[in-house]
Amino acid sequence: SVIEKIAKPIQELNRSAAKELDVVAQRLAGSKVDTSDAINLLGSEFEKAGISVGAKGKLNFTGSDFEGIRAVQSSISNVWNRALRIAKTGDALQAHRLKRYIDNIVEYGTEGEGLRGNAERLLKGFRRAVDQSLDTKFPAYNRANTVFADTIGELNKLGILLGKRFRLGEQFADARVGIAMRRLLSNTQSRAEILRLIDGMQA
Repeated sequence: SVIEKIAKPIQELNRSAAKELDVVAQRLAGSKVDTSDAINLLGSEFEKAGISVGAKGKLNFTGSDFEGIRAVQSSISNVWNRALRIAKTGDALQAHRLKRYIDNIVEYGTEGEGLRGNAERLLKGFRRAVDQSLDTKFPAYNRANTVFADTIGELNKLGILLGKRFRLGEQFADARVGIAMRRLLSNTQSRAEILRLIDGMQA
């Protein structure tokens, strides 16, 4: 019941929202957006992490939280370089693609490891700021983006119960959910947490 009546309908809504968001995003081609607030925020986060920005915009990680961690440095530098290009052009479509790029490197990262800790927090914060710039400027983008974000957020909560690698379409998915739901019949500490999760997904 959790899968068929709650999770799968949310998944279908998420897929339709993703398609609508792609259509709306493609219409952003040629439109301009101001991402200066997002870039200023990122610069502030660099300062907290000990990353300095050179005269030509190149990042210096010496003495920073990420000194010696080449994969993280590469990811942050790639995001920064794309952000600088968008700052010059104001290209709204590229701002949207920058969001997706951040999603990819945070979730998958180098050799499938993904980013963790402060690096993940730093880039996710910047992503939210870019997202806010797009939402504020383009109401249609905001509508599709809100549905997409809300539904993916609810689906991700299944990871609380079943682990981040769980996928709705995998074999024996119903059995895995069933095992987790048994906690509702017990007095375990996670019972209230599961009830909140299910109630939120139903809503």
